[in-house]
Amino acid sequence: MAPSKTLDTRWVRRYRSFFIIGSVILSIQVFLAIKFFPTDEDGEENAQEHRDLSGRGLNIEIINEDPNGGVSSRRFKENYLVGDDEDSPSNSNAVNGLYNRHKVPPDKPDLDGRISQGDKVPHRNGTSLRLEELDFVPACDIVTKEAISAIHRAKTQRCKRELVNITCLIQRGRLYPKQLTSSCPSQGLTAGKSLGCYEDKKTFRMLTGYFANLKLTNSPKHCMNMCLQSGFQYAGVQYSYQVKPTCGEDILQLESLFCETEDVLTHLGSQRKITTTQWQMVATRRLGVRHQLEFTPQVPKESAEPGEPRARIAFLLTLNGRALRQVRRLIRVLFHKDHYFFIHVDARQDYLYRELLLLEKTLPNVRLARQRFATIWGGSSLLQMLLASMGELLNLGWSWDFIINLSESDFPINRGEIVPGNKLTEERKALVKHHIVSCYRFQPLQRGKKPLQKVYVSRLIDKRTNNQLGEFLTANKGRNFVKSHGREVQRFVQKQGLDKTFVECDAHMWRTGDRRLPWGVQMDGGSDWVALSRPFVTYLAGVNGTRDLLLQGLITVFRYTLLPAESFFHTLLRNSQFCTTYVDNNLHVTNWKRRLGCRCQYKHVVDWCGCSPNDFKMEDWPRLQGTEGRQLFFARKFEPIVNQAVIHQLEERLYGLYPPGLPNVASYWQSVYHHADLSPPPDDSLVTLTHSLLRLASKLLSSDTCSFTPSRLLEVTSYHHQDSYKGSLILYEVSVGGSADVVILETWVRPQQLLWGLKMNGPVKTLKTLYVSSDYDQKEQVSRNNLQSLGPFSEPVLVFQLSEGPAGASAPSLNLTILWVDPAGQLAEVSEVHVEDVSTVNHVKPSLREPLLPGVWEVKMVLNSSLVARTQFLIIPLQLVSGVEISQHQSTFLHNGPAQSFVAPEGVDYERFMASAGEKLALRRKATANSKRFGVDLQKWIDSLTNRFYKVVESCAASTRQTSLCGGVILEPCEGTVWSSLAPDPKSQICSVNNITGRMDRSLVAEVLFRSRQGASPPTLITMFHIEVDQVGSKSTLLGKWPALKTHLR
Repeated sequence: MAPSKTLDTRWVRRYRSFFIIGSVILSIQVFLAIKFFPTDEDGEENAQEHRDLSGRGLNIEIINEDPNGGVSSRRFKENYLVGDDEDSPSNSNAVNGLYNRHKVPPDKPDLDGRISQGDKVPHRNGTSLRLEELDFVPACDIVTKEAISAIHRAKTQRCKRELVNITCLIQRGRLYPKQLTSSCPSQGLTAGKSLGCYEDKKTFRMLTGYFANLKLTNSPKHCMNMCLQSGFQYAGVQYSYQVKPTCGEDILQLESLFCETEDVLTHLGSQRKITTTQWQMVATRRLGVRHQLEFTPQVPKESAEPGEPRARIAFLLTLNGRALRQVRRLIRVLFHKDHYFFIHVDARQDYLYRELLLLEKTLPNVRLARQRFATIWGGSSLLQMLLASMGELLNLGWSWDFIINLSESDFPINRGEIVPGNKLTEERKALVKHHIVSCYRFQPLQRGKKPLQKVYVSRLIDKRTNNQLGEFLTANKGRNFVKSHGREVQRFVQKQGLDKTFVECDAHMWRTGDRRLPWGVQMDGGSDWVALSRPFVTYLAGVNGTRDLLLQGLITVFRYTLLPAESFFHTLLRNSQFCTTYVDNNLHVTNWKRRLGCRCQYKHVVDWCGCSPNDFKMEDWPRLQGTEGRQLFFARKFEPIVNQAVIHQLEERLYGLYPPGLPNVASYWQSVYHHADLSPPPDDSLVTLTHSLLRLASKLLSSDTCSFTPSRLLEVTSYHHQDSYKGSLILYEVSVGGSADVVILETWVRPQQLLWGLKMNGPVKTLKTLYVSSDYDQKEQVSRNNLQSLGPFSEPVLVFQLSEGPAGASAPSLNLTILWVDPAGQLAEVSEVHVEDVSTVNHVKPSLREPLLPGVWEVKMVLNSSLVARTQFLIIPLQLVSGVEISQHQSTFLHNGPAQSFVAPEGVDYERFMASAGEKLALRRKATANSKRFGVDLQKWIDSLTNRFYKVVESCAASTRQTSLCGGVILEPCEGTVWSSLAPDPKSQICSVNNITGRMDRSLVAEVLFRSRQGASPPTLITMFHIEVDQVGSKSTLLGKWPALKTHLR
């Protein structure tokens, strides 16, 4: 045994340093565990802390307390990746990396051990503000990390100054109100009534709605405020002031009374005690909320009282973009002479505002807002715009009962009343006498030898009208329709970022730090699409120009809130005297597909991850059919440039079929450029490309005896047919034969795809799609740059879709390598792509150095060290910058490529996919020579590139009187084609209003009346025969159908 003992001693001496280090580490870990993770007295209770005891509430352990008493879940990421919910509008979550846990909460206790209820004191984090970047002196020492980051990233000094001023006001506690008072009726009940101390069993909790651990900030007052904000009726605190505030809608048991204290919480022995404070209806008056138990959204009525005047609606259209024809189609469908349309067009959209302004001249119940806002997704400017527009509506003198806000992406879905079409009513008799067809006038037609037969062309009374919405609102006058989030309030507060301060400037929402929401009011929110009554809108505008403290306070809070319109109206309704008018239904159905819509696609405009609903497509038709019988009248989103077929089918379902052979029903045109636009500024690459294309088109029209010289670019329009992009249309002025005569032509052009695909091995057979463009929409999986105009400062995106292999073959994920090769033959970027689903559309956005080298680029796709596909795309040189032709010096700067070359990663041989050294040298010399081109020489280079990548399809004459040009060139009138932007588009035509129905006519019929015998009076209807007539038809169109009519009469 002695040798063994000696061996043990040697072993201990040899490794004694390791034992010492291990002991020190263990001691530190034990110390930290005791210091930062105090344990509860009942060990078994910790196992239940993260359980939802009621199936509805939320139980979370606080790691980083927010100033609202809210929670930061350990399962933070899961809480933000919610499933698809058709009516759930909560659509934002925190940006990865912006959320940090702090081991020690920054809140510090007062002298008596309690936490101050004032504004949160930010703590210094080592990041300091770079004062040298500011042209002003900050009013305070900025210590918040998020605010410092925002100030550094802001582009203008004006924005930096605003961020500094707002942050200083917050740090001084002078921006937000700390307490607001609800004005919701309380019905005489008492707030703050103590129910005493009770034993809370671990297997059967008394309060089951909401439960959290507040290790340092909890107190009875804090607990009650937090539960009050969340809309619960009861609140209780466990373990004195340190931990476990609980909230609930009801107390499940009251037994084992231990004490009768009202404000002092005690801890007796090993028993778990809580003090439960009942908040009844008078709590509303003192604490500012009508509680969840008592607050029940109103159930709307199905029908109005007899004799009730019909509700009149003011449609508030908030528009952005260039979808003019879809806006006209929406107005046409919704129009009634008794309703009103107030249109706000984004301040940056000159084209849409200019075109819609024409409606004011022909429709007295349409008005455009003169005070215009430049709004961004999630910005506070959205709420400012809505409030300002509602104020303008009140001052117009229109007599309306409801405001419904809509966008160009909305469309009605309700089915209206059926008007009998087989009887000659008095209205139809009167209508026949007008002889008015859409925008054309016809005289009564008479054919045949029988003088008693007459044919009258008249406007059709729609068989289905949009009356259901009016009847529904008539039955519910004075009520307000909003859609609530349907979740636990504290989770919604975190999910929406309501506990954060956001400041909008430089067309961006900057996150500047955490904040505490005012106590005394219940927070609510949901969708920003609402239907509000006139009394509530009048309250919003302020009585006699003044607003009460509740309204002023909430406006201040939501001015610095992300997505304010999604919470402001809901919160104000819940806490104002209008709380009894709250209806949890915004009359909308929304197409949420969170797998596609929640991809943080708005990070360029907001420091947050946001979601957006998807466009309805034909595959979503069952979802629209499922709205039958529900109190839903609108759906969103619809975009005809993405899918017009679903809009067409929905309109025909509501209002009947279009006449057979009606032209261009399946076509859609959308403006891309207009010469009169000042904002947004045109894309220089688009202007350069279209100028080159019209030069090519004019050259094709020219001959030896007649030349065409383009003089001015007017418009560029994107042309789609049957939901497929067919090309772009260029409208321009051209001089003919060298004379001063100017003719307006329109030319149809189409990009050509230069793609070489090789057969792939394994489950992937070949490529469906492979092209390079820009402005890729991840949500809709389409590129918005259909013409594929790319310049030196564009951000190219590779879009591709793989086709699946043989049936039954497995489809494993793929790892693709994308090589980006510039016109000089140099490798400009390597992108690695992991494709999990070969059936979906994929995209790759490389990080290319600017300015991009103009010329022909190449993209090569590599799979398993083999080249499987390649395509080419054009980076067009710029001839015009801001409408001015560039100089030689500018050309050299713009067209010489980036200053630094790309360095390929080591360890991979990409040279075998590249050109040889000699070819690279020749390409480099050619690129250098091209960069020095300017003037006519630059034009020739641009035209040679354009001719390779684009095809001129056809041209037409804009005027019917200028179709025969010099040299025997005869062009078809544009209005007679099926593709021109000047061709008839009846589905978007705004025309006369039917005085009988009050609506715009949609289609036309011919009605046949004849007398039973000569001289009979009044005329007797023997039969009614309907002949569908095109809205843009002519008299000959109707007369051509007369033989069929005579056959029917016999």
